[in-house]
Amino acid sequence: MANIGVILEYDADLGAGLIKLSSGEEKTFNRTNWIDSDNQPSVGRKVSYHDHGYFVEVKVANDEDGALANSVEDEPNEVEVKPSPLESIKELESVDAYVEHYMDNGFKLLDDSDNDNVRTVSLRLYTPNDYGEAKISYDGSKLSVVQVINGKKITNT
Repeated sequence: MANIGVILEYDADLGAGLIKLSSGEEKTFNRTNWIDSDNQPSVGRKVSYHDHGYFVEVKVANDEDGALANSVEDEPNEVEVKPSPLESIKELESVDAYVEHYMDNGFKLLDDSDNDNVRTVSLRLYTPNDYGEAKISYDGSKLSVVQVINGKKITNT
């Protein structure tokens, strides 16, 4: 079965990594699973993950892989596919308003912490078509947002 995902972690010395699939599952892989001789695995790279039962193949995803993954009907796809509406950062009033905005656009909350009076929130998005991350921070006087969507970085600071 074919899936599209993003490499979350990769240790080149060990040749092992972790992939987050568009279904939300996390899968490990190693250099023996990597079949793409033109590219090397790296964090943030969009990949095609094929589980053949007895062996796994991982490579950089292309348009054909995305179409194949979308056509597989063995398991229902629980991820709602939305077009990428995040071409710029909306001007919102609060951290909570940004969190709501990103979650409404398919992001999942990873972390919401307050260290030394600086609130930091991290969110991630994985779909067959898009992957991204948003980091929101507020220190009591300045609200800043950094988002990376499909490798394109946008900031509002």
